[in-house]
Amino acid sequence: IKCRSRWVLTFQELELHPCIIQSRQSFEGMDWYNATVEIGGSGNATRYLVEYVPRYAIKFVDRPYTRDQYAKGAFRQLIGLEDDLLPDHWKDLRKKKDEA
Repeated sequence: IKCRSRWVLTFQELELHPCIIQSRQSFEGMDWYNATVEIGGSGNATRYLVEYVPRYAIKFVDRPYTRDQYAKGAFRQLIGLEDDLLPDHWKDLRKKKDEA
């Protein structure tokens, strides 16, 4: 860890950095996090310990291939609808591609 700092309002929605949540505290109905944040490329990333990060500045995402749909033995079945159950304008995709 190179630096220890408090979070400041520099939040950019498209500027995401991987982090590891170290702890969480709740004060007056708000959650605040301490996190180790990696900034920089994969080869030269620098780690920072950032304190008091508000919940709205953190985006939680699943690790790749860890959701239930990827589990071994997950139930998968084709739905198999008959053609007469669907409206005709849903089935004319080939014509629309040719017209464009």
